[in-house]
Amino acid sequence: ISIKTLIQTWSGVVNWNANWHDSFYINIWPNLITMATTVAMMIVIFRPLSSLYSARTRQPDVANLFREYKDNKSLIFHYKLIHEGYTNKSYKVYTYKQNYQFRIPKFSMVDWSKEMKIYKVLNPEAQIFENGYMIKPWIDGYHKDKLNNKEVQSLFDEIENLHKAKIDIKDKWDWHKYDKHLQKLSDVNRIAYDGLIQKYKKDKYVLSHTDLNKKNMLIKNNKVTLIDFEWLTYAPEYLDYAVVKHTMKINNEKLNQTKLKDYEFMFVIFSYLWTFEMKETPRVLGLRKNLENMLK
Repeated sequence: ISIKTLIQTWSGVVNWNANWHDSFYINIWPNLITMATTVAMMIVIFRPLSSLYSARTRQPDVANLFREYKDNKSLIFHYKLIHEGYTNKSYKVYTYKQNYQFRIPKFSMVDWSKEMKIYKVLNPEAQIFENGYMIKPWIDGYHKDKLNNKEVQSLFDEIENLHKAKIDIKDKWDWHKYDKHLQKLSDVNRIAYDGLIQKYKKDKYVLSHTDLNKKNMLIKNNKVTLIDFEWLTYAPEYLDYAVVKHTMKINNEKLNQTKLKDYEFMFVIFSYLWTFEMKETPRVLGLRKNLENMLK
């Protein structure tokens, strides 16, 4: 098939005359210009929308990020998302030598340097970076909604050991950190919150996890291992026990129960105020609603 025949067929020119150059410029060239203009307009209009969609749905390049932070020669044959929290995503990365937990931060509101210091004491093999990326050897274990008696005791032992540890961080728990949102509280809860802060302001501060929930505990052979120390700080010694009581319904009966209940109430209010600092995703809004119901 000649070029002339293809052009004739495509353009729909039936009466093709001898001077095909004239036919080309009269019949085909305007169509080419129209097509090119249309394509250019489509690119201008839809490319930004496509980029916006991609930015919202794009997943991190886990394999290449892992190689960047661990070893460019790492032979990765699989990885999977194991947990997504408010501030990070964690993946299990399978390599031919060893399996790892690889944490990828979502934004920078966390002071990751504190976690770097505690892991030097608790898990020297872990690699923590100032921007929040973390690679550490995979720890076998699983999460449980309800712990048995031996696991509960192991959890209390882990909390007690953490409270005895000493690392050089200046951070300190501040009940007033989100006071700019206090107007969101009822008058009764606001007065009660301030009164309890004053009541316990002289309590002893110890190194604390402050985010103890089932996702931050690994269980194996009745032994609890605490993980994810991104919210590590010096806090009142009752706080970790109040958090566990709130998130997992685990009560340390050796503690003063009135005081523990007060701390749980303060933690609920603190968490509620914290939600107003976060991007209002369905998950954050759901948490806020649950906390509101607890405060009624």
